[in-house]
Amino acid sequence: MDVKLAISLLKHHIEAWEGKFPSPHFKACKVAIKALEKQIPEKPYKIDGWHCGVCKKRIYTTSIKPIYCSNCGQKLDWSAVNE
Repeated sequence: MDVKLAISLLKHHIEAWEGKFPSPHFKACKVAIKALEKQIPEKPYKIDGWHCGVCKKRIYTTSIKPIYCSNCGQKLDWSAVNE
């Protein structure tokens, strides 16, 4: 299943059923949504070094660019990023 579709279904589940089931079910859905959103790659940006597009913290790179931000865990998309 596509990550964006899963997020959409979970959000719909929350809207349709919140209040009809115990609160922990919806808290679990919200945690799952946050975790899934981190799997959608975000492009880093460069201002005196590379920074995460989500948390804005500096990303320390070597010859190998990291797949995830070491601060917030966001998946990074290095495609079409110019040095």
